Amino acid sequence: MLTRRKVKPFFTPLVYAVDGQLRFQLRRNERALREAEALDGYYVLCTNLPPEKADLLQAFTDYKAQAEVERRFSNVKGPLRVRPLFLKNNDRLLALVTVILLALTVFCLLEREVRRNLPDNDDRMPGLLPENRAARPTGRNILRKLSTQVLILSTLDGQRYKERGPITNVQRRLLELLGVSLMEFG
Repeated sequence: MLTRRKVKPFFTPLVYAVDGQLRFQLRRNERALREAEALDGYYVLCTNLPPEKADLLQAFTDYKAQAEVERRFSNVKGPLRVRPLFLKNNDRLLALVTVILLALTVFCLLEREVRRNLPDNDDRMPGLLPENRAARPTGRNILRKLSTQVLILSTLDGQRYKERGPITNVQRRLLELLGVSLMEFG
């Protein structure tokens, strides 16, 4: 258990007998705890930049920005639903990757535009989560809310008709933030 919880260096387990009964005790390793506390909150970053070009703050900022890049890779595998395909030539592979990256760009721009147009005092929007809870707009929850919109195209006696299903207040607000009119949306 100590190994699994990664605290083994801080404790020494002792098993001993008292009056014929086994006793178990954990002794704290105070020295190891003090050493760990002294390093708590420090990052060790390794870079291939030469020392004269390795700005400490920039290296740390770049390291922290990696999470955003990883989140975008997760978007490609998640809401964009990219799955393995077997293509016959490199041109088709290049075309597929181009379409995927364009979709990811649109996905990111949707998120950016909604966040940019929210009032300055709040980065959260009500209704993006179940039970009308507020959340920071992400590409995933924006598309999830807009995906329930229904558009019916029909032709009757040569005349084309377009009918939209009911639009929710959250969908209306998202379209406002995106600068899309109801006519353009449907």
